[in-house]
Parts: sequence; C-alpha cells; structure tokens
Amino acid sequence: SDQKNKDTPLKEVILEEKIAETEAIAEKKYKADSLTKITLFAESSFKLPGYIISTLQENKRASTPNDNNKDSIFINGVNAFRNNNFSLAIQNFNNIPVTLDSNKYYTLLEWKGYAYFKNKDYNQAADQFKELSKLDIEQYQYNYLLCLLPNYPENKNEIKAILKTMTNPQLNHAKRLDALNIQNQLTQTLN
Repeated sequence: SDQKNKDTPLKEVILEEKIAETEAIAEKKYKADSLTKITLFAESSFKLPGYIISTLQENKRASTPNDNNKDSIFINGVNAFRNNNFSLAIQNFNNIPVTLDSNKYYTLLEWKGYAYFKNKDYNQAADQFKELSKLDIEQYQYNYLLCLLPNYPENKNEIKAILKTMTNPQLNHAKRLDALNIQNQLTQTLN
C-alpha cells in the first residue's frame, strides 16, 4: 500500500507532463492553422490591377532572349510572369538598370512586388510595396498590408498600426472597406 501511494504522485506528474505536451502541440497546430487561413485570405484578396492584366494579355515577345536591351529584358520578365515563372520574372526585372527617381524604377518595383507575392516571397513583396506606398499611399498600402499578413506573428504590430490608419473613418481611406474586411478576418481567425 505504501508503494502504491509513492507511485501515485509520480504517475500524476507524468500525466500532467503529457497533458502539457499535448496542449503545446495543439496550440502550435492552432497557430499554424490560423496562419494558413490568414495566408490563404491574403492570397485570395491580392489582385493584379487592370493595367498589369492587360499588359500580360498583350502577348509581346522580345526580339531575342539574350538581348540586353532594357525593353527586351522587361518583356522577357513579363513573359516569364505570364507563364507563372515568377523567379525568372524577378531575375529579369532585377537585371534592368534604372535610376532611383525614374518612372521605370517604380514600374519595376510594382512588377517585382506582384512577382514576389505570386512567388510566395511575402517579405520581398512587402519591401517593394512599402517603397511604392511613398508614392501613392492608398493604392500600395493595401498591397503592403496583404504582403505582411502571411508572416502575421512577426508583423503583428505593423499590421495593427496600418489597419488603425486605414480603418479610421476621418481619413476616408480608399481601401477602408477592404481594411475592415481584413480586420474582421483576423478577428475571426485568431479568436
């Protein structure tokens, strides 16, 4: 009987450790599932603008694939993008020399932002759209926000700050309703 009493606390400790381990695994799985839902939401909300779609539909071909002419490299990048080869598109776009203050610089940032996002390189996409948001805060801030979502734990504070700005009724942000939708989705997914 004394042996049985000595074993009971040990069994309880082992049982408590197993319960804690199971809870930790369940919490990790819940967080992973939530992050997957947030990523899928971001991907389904991310849309290419009409002028990008029309460029993709133009079906231009570069004169020669090895031509180092800027326009040819750009067309090769667009063709790679059209064929869902986003890594090659990014490689082509990165090989085009431009000055930082030129319109082509911002055009390339935008194409790279879309290509990085489609390639699931959300941090690089976020960098492109953050830079672009300096030009037109409302147009690109929403894309920047979508790029931050798949890495929610690391970007939580920045996401909250952006949502606070975008959802403020006094600011009348062009993407306010979309931001409210994101806020609702995050609340539903994380709670």
